[in-house]
Amino acid sequence: MKAFGRTIIISPIKEEVKNKVGLVITEANDREIRYKLGEVFLTGSDVKEIKSGDKLYYDKTHSSELRLEGNKYLIISENDVRVVL
Repeated sequence: MKAFGRTIIISPIKEEVKNKVGLVITEANDREIRYKLGEVFLTGSDVKEIKSGDKLYYDKTHSSELRLEGNKYLIISENDVRVVL
């Protein structure tokens, strides 16, 4: 598999999200959260600041899902990255 241009392929990371009082947010309410955590699997040749293995928050509304050999990946553009940890 190879990413092109400014494309980034990430593996989603499941987070346990809590509200202000410490209650765990259910998966149904979790859909309202726009930014998700993922780990970079591959980057395109034009992506300079982000490397494989980096963890980042991305805009889930602009991601496309890819399933390959039983694994789930998301394809995003470098522009959809909000924070690199």
